Amino acid sequence: RSQSVILEVDHRVTPEMLKRALSAVAAEHDALRLRFEDAGGPTQRLSSADATELLPCLVAAAMPDAPLTRDAMVRWIGPFAEQAQAGLDIARGPLARAVIFPSRSVGESSHVLLVVHHLVIDGVSWRILTEGVQQRLKEQIEGRAFQALGGGLSFATWARRLSSYATTTAQPVDYWLALADVEPPPRPLDRPDAPGANVAASMNSVDIVLDAEITAALLRKVPQAYNTRAQEPLVAACAAALMDWTGSRRVLLDLESHGREALPGLDLDLSRTVGWFTSVYPVCIELPSTGEAGATLCAIKEQLRHIPSGGVAFGLAVAYSGDRDLRQRLARAPQPRITFNYLGQFDQASDHDALFRLTDLPSGQGQHGEERRTHVLDIVAMVRRGELVTSFQYSEALHDRETIVRLAGDFDRRLRALIDHCIQPGAGARTPSDFPLSRIGSEALIRLEQACGPIEDLHVLSPMQQGLLYHSLVAPHGDLYLQQLHGELRGKLDVGAFEWAWQDIVRRHAIFRGRLCWEGLDESHFVVLPTAHIEVGVQDWRDIDTATHDARIAELLRDDRRRGIALDRAPLMRVTLVRRADRHWHFLWTHHHALLDGWCIGLVLREVLDGYEARRHGKTTEPAGRRPYRDYIAWLRRQDRSRADAFWRAALADFTTPTRLSLPAAPAA
Repeated sequence: RSQSVILEVDHRVTPEMLKRALSAVAAEHDALRLRFEDAGGPTQRLSSADATELLPCLVAAAMPDAPLTRDAMVRWIGPFAEQAQAGLDIARGPLARAVIFPSRSVGESSHVLLVVHHLVIDGVSWRILTEGVQQRLKEQIEGRAFQALGGGLSFATWARRLSSYATTTAQPVDYWLALADVEPPPRPLDRPDAPGANVAASMNSVDIVLDAEITAALLRKVPQAYNTRAQEPLVAACAAALMDWTGSRRVLLDLESHGREALPGLDLDLSRTVGWFTSVYPVCIELPSTGEAGATLCAIKEQLRHIPSGGVAFGLAVAYSGDRDLRQRLARAPQPRITFNYLGQFDQASDHDALFRLTDLPSGQGQHGEERRTHVLDIVAMVRRGELVTSFQYSEALHDRETIVRLAGDFDRRLRALIDHCIQPGAGARTPSDFPLSRIGSEALIRLEQACGPIEDLHVLSPMQQGLLYHSLVAPHGDLYLQQLHGELRGKLDVGAFEWAWQDIVRRHAIFRGRLCWEGLDESHFVVLPTAHIEVGVQDWRDIDTATHDARIAELLRDDRRRGIALDRAPLMRVTLVRRADRHWHFLWTHHHALLDGWCIGLVLREVLDGYEARRHGKTTEPAGRRPYRDYIAWLRRQDRSRADAFWRAALADFTTPTRLSLPAAPAA
């Protein structure tokens, strides 16, 4: 089974240049050296084949002297394409072939057919390969030597690391174990008595195309409204159309993803690695009772975001788990008969400088006609030349074309309605998965947004913050955790620059735009707002008797402490400036301890003073490069609390009573 494309090549590229580029790129990717055998079980090994043997390149005989029509091109290319498809050998190689169809005259484009066995390539790999060929062609046109492209992780290294990881790390599979109790939805077949006829030769397809303008709205406007990933609105429209078809709000699908997701404890850079990484995993989607587009999109988004490890965990558990019982339980889950696969923007690397472009010329049969299809319906979407093309691939032995045309039409209608909804003014909403460090439900999030307005970030409190909030709520008029830092400033002070410097750190650091929220929530949270304004109060005491200033400062501190800090308003700090003389100021910075510890005080003041000096002199300051507080919250989430619990229980095992501290008595008044 192979994948193939035919590319139209720039007239400046000669067949020899193309052969050199293809050979150089093939040598950079060890997946093309893979050979597959059945030696007591499927095995793969790396061949030591020469680079030219990895991707043999044939230059076709010139096209007959006839009008250059599409039909003439198809007749010319067809026999070569079928020969190249049949010439792949997974045991001895090669697993890739190329055929160059040269132009007939100067200034005319040529074409190249690339055929690669699916065992060593996926959709992302095609982009990597074509980008590499593009680079090698540009270097030849410009007369430059081949430069290193920045090697990605080798496929062999990935395979070894993944195998070691999967056999030593338990995978989160509760989601799929729960599917065993799910009753599969009905599967409408026009000819239910002919399942054995579901072979590759019986396959046909119905294609739905969105023009470039609507596709652009799908890719740009929809994510802006609901913070979605590219696949989510497509799955939402697909699930809604399948609901109309089956009459069930429950939809069972096999989803395909690129399989390159980072796994906990195994974050590998596969951005330049060629190979077949595709992950296939079952999902059960429950559509909301309302058919409203926004509600449907939010529901699908949340369900997809809760699938562990982007679905990769399912395949790892099935393939590598040593727990036979676990594998059997996973196998009992209902098997989806419909697949959905979004391949992404296949030609996104193409631009006005591209030396080739994708064509829709037929590239031969990549699958034997008698090969059994694994699903009754494959839905495959990709963006090609700026247009979304969704192909509904079905078996003529099982379904009438009219049935699939209606289904594809429903998908088209649903998707267009969803896009139209998202581009309306005021459309859109955040959902719990947008805040992965929070523990909040959809209804609570809606209430929180109504109370706070737009939310930039949301996360749970650290244990220390939880304790500070608890004591603040128990003693609402106490001031134990209110921090005051004050002192004298002498010299000419630019009040505008000083206020700007404080406002600038509020803008830069999310922690200073946050407030605490607890009412109506199961767990208290820290809410970061897009903007917040710090209060900088200025008092002028120059006309007040200087002999009273010190007493007034003490009174100012007492009043400021009695005023307290409202934990439900951002920012949890304020600044006060008192002008005692023309060149003499008193400065007071008040903040709640939930914001900062003592270590941070100096960092904040240094950044404020640097910003103040830069503002005064009309310069800009570079960001301090501080990591956000949310990184600490994320680190806390990754810790194994059971290990910490066990450690401290062991460390304190011999203590049966608290240790009392003897404090000196207060001096007599």
